[in-house]
Amino acid sequence: MTRRILVCDGEQRTALAAVRSLGRAGYAPVVLSAVARPLAAASRYATATARVADPLHEPAQFLTDVRDAVVRFRADLVLPTTEQSTLALSSGPEDAGSLPIAGPNRQAFLRVSNKQLVLAEAAQLGLEIPRQVVMHTPREELRGILDAAPYPVAIKSAVSVAAGERAQTTYARNAHELEAILRALPAHRFPLLIQERIVGPGEGVFVLLHQGRLVASFAHRRIREFPPSGGRSVCAESTAQDPDLLAKSVALLEHLGWDGPAMVEYKRDSRSGRPILMEVNGRLWGSLQLAVDAGVDFPVLVVRAALGEPLPEAPPVYRVGVR
Repeated sequence: MTRRILVCDGEQRTALAAVRSLGRAGYAPVVLSAVARPLAAASRYATATARVADPLHEPAQFLTDVRDAVVRFRADLVLPTTEQSTLALSSGPEDAGSLPIAGPNRQAFLRVSNKQLVLAEAAQLGLEIPRQVVMHTPREELRGILDAAPYPVAIKSAVSVAAGERAQTTYARNAHELEAILRALPAHRFPLLIQERIVGPGEGVFVLLHQGRLVASFAHRRIREFPPSGGRSVCAESTAQDPDLLAKSVALLEHLGWDGPAMVEYKRDSRSGRPILMEVNGRLWGSLQLAVDAGVDFPVLVVRAALGEPLPEAPPVYRVGVR
């Protein structure tokens, strides 16, 4: 029988890539989304669409809606593709009935999503990280923070999703700009990482780990980002995997107890030429279609791992130079 997969976050391009891949592989993808006409439902491989609550603003209702969809469509698996849906799906009580989720356990996800923790652990493992100052609460004395900040700086929340919103990175060139930003931020945005701003191309190391094994890996560099100051890739190119960077990335994820897909994000410092770790995203990523087009079908591999189906004995080889 055809395995039916509920693909969450249907309004995202990641979900569209997943639906295409799963449909081509013979699965039956069902698109779940908080919007009426989600992007992923435009694929000819989408077998059905269901409206669910927004996992960012209504996580409890989202969890209920997904449970209902599992029963309604007799689904074999739920595939989250964003941080907010992954968090919501892993937040239910243990005795409320388990969902078949292609995702990490909650504790591992919370560790990987904590930028402050990830960078601290990465530094212990020998990865280069940006110089930074941590501001733990809005009540901290500002003068010491302003004096110690490595200008120009990027201001980031330690976690990307909190209090029903996704945190955005902001930038300051000097103490005057930084003070104005810090005074305007709400309390739930803390703790903050005030990092030196690394200038250079973004590079990603993408992996799928399963039961202590590297199932697949991929690498790309960003050619264009939106916004240009730093954000999601809108044009990227597949690159040859740096063996040392891959090994360090896998070591970091294993140290954090990770199992599943992840993107380890770096910037190649234009001054030193060295890769600087920015963060880890414990989920499928926005440029997922590039990896699929280059030859690494992460959505299918993630689903196979979650369903206990056979996996390749060695990581797939992919084409370099695909844009």
